[in-house]
Amino acid sequence: MSSVSDKLVKFLERALQKAFSNESSKDDSAVGFEKRCSFSYETVEEYKEAGHHFRRTKDQMSRGLTRKEAFEEFKKEKKSF
Repeated sequence: MSSVSDKLVKFLERALQKAFSNESSKDDSAVGFEKRCSFSYETVEEYKEAGHHFRRTKDQMSRGLTRKEAFEEFKKEKKSF
């Protein structure tokens, strides 16, 4: 292999190892679980512009939640993972 392909292979191996390892590095522990699993959309409109589709569940509709209220509930659930 050439020098460039060797570097690329090493880079990809390190990236995959970091992405799928169970252990956190020092940088990850400082950042914590919250950043690794953050949900970056604040409004339904932002979520839609990113190419996603949001619908209220039957439960949310039966409780009389508006679409915005249901999205806020959805955001809280996403951030808790």
